[in-house]
Amino acid sequence: LKLHWSMTHSTTDIDAKHDGVFGISFYVLTILDELLVVGLGTGILGRLGLRTILECHISLRYLLLKGDKDLWKKWRTYGAGQAKLNALRFDELMEPPKFINIETIEAIAGEDLWEEFINIDLGSWSGSDLRKMSDKAGVKPAYDQHYSWTSGYSHGTWGALRESCFETCANPVHRLHRYPKQKPLPDTLHDACALVNEILEDLSKSYPDFKIRLLGKK
Repeated sequence: LKLHWSMTHSTTDIDAKHDGVFGISFYVLTILDELLVVGLGTGILGRLGLRTILECHISLRYLLLKGDKDLWKKWRTYGAGQAKLNALRFDELMEPPKFINIETIEAIAGEDLWEEFINIDLGSWSGSDLRKMSDKAGVKPAYDQHYSWTSGYSHGTWGALRESCFETCANPVHRLHRYPKQKPLPDTLHDACALVNEILEDLSKSYPDFKIRLLGKK
């Protein structure tokens, strides 16, 4: 993928579409690489990773369907604005958490434009929600398959807690009560690979011709 990026990279100017298409692809492959850690795909974090890959798939398909250069720029500027928002928050209001590097997010906020000219958008970059985006982009079935249950894991709802942290007692005298037990969950790896392949397919259509797919070549 890095080689294909180099072959299709035609300018040192800001190219929001090229950076976005390849950036999303590199990002989901990085998540997938982390899911390959033993046990991660069958755990809670595997579901969070799958949800993120789904969101990337929907966003990319939506952006490509719209085919609007200004929307690509808006998507990119939205991310820079979020970096600016956090840089200002931690500079003025509070100490940053240990996982945030202030210098990095300040650099992201100001690398395309001077930070003073970057707007902070507190809404959605698309002006829509993910479900509506998936419908418009023609990937609503993937949304329906993956989003609701994985979102429960992101929000820590009872269903997610129950599936991952409790087991049902087999003793009928105990009225089938639940007791704490951490257990492996169904593996997310296959579904993650399928979604990543869809993203690589979109990349190949936008910047022909990238043939490599996960689980073999297409």
